[in-house]
Amino acid sequence: MTSRLLPLAVPIAAVALLAGVAGCGSSDSDDTASDTSASPSASASSSGSSGASASSSPSPSASHPDLPACKAVWIEGKRLPKPYKGCVENGKKDDSYTYYCSIGNRLVTYGAAYYAVPGAKINKAHPTRAKDPEWARARDTCTG
Repeated sequence: MTSRLLPLAVPIAAVALLAGVAGCGSSDSDDTASDTSASPSASASSSGSSGASASSSPSPSASHPDLPACKAVWIEGKRLPKPYKGCVENGKKDDSYTYYCSIGNRLVTYGAAYYAVPGAKINKAHPTRAKDPEWARARDTCTG
């Protein structure tokens, strides 16, 4: 039985390391950033719908009603939902990119600055991922 668990120890340790790297930054509460009620929609009146209340269900897109608005998910210091299925921005599914890590985990990016491991804290690179050493370390840890 021990020989069956040993191969899992290395990936689990690596996931913990990656989550730690991806979790750098704010040490706020462990709130998950998928609560769309915490962030009001900035474009609630742009669809030309009838006089529906702004407090109705926060469905950001009719084509993706099961996905939250990206602005409600990608908040620095909050936790990226696990599993992460995406989000909606301007009525379309997000343009996030997922790195499939050598340890079996995923590292998800959004926009030019945000990145996180699903279930871990969301980081914002400064000024962008392309110029941020913390992002480079997280990506290198992921891809091996």
